[in-house]
Amino acid sequence: MQNTAAPPPKVEGQSRYAWLAGMLRARITEGDWVPGASIPAETTLAKEHGVALGTMRQAIALLVTQGLLERQHCRG
Repeated sequence: MQNTAAPPPKVEGQSRYAWLAGMLRARITEGDWVPGASIPAETTLAKEHGVALGTMRQAIALLVTQGLLERQHCRG
């Protein structure tokens, strides 16, 4: 399923990874990624959004701390 919603507006002073986390959060809450399913690889998401891999990792880490994503080691 492709995300058709407009990306959240960037707030002045907001970090790029926080803004990116908002975009990913929207995809989760809109049902693009169903609970229990794997999301695309970090490298794929970074290329898709035109950001550095480190920025994508920070965004995902933020969503993990907020309980929206769960990291599972050795799952690829």
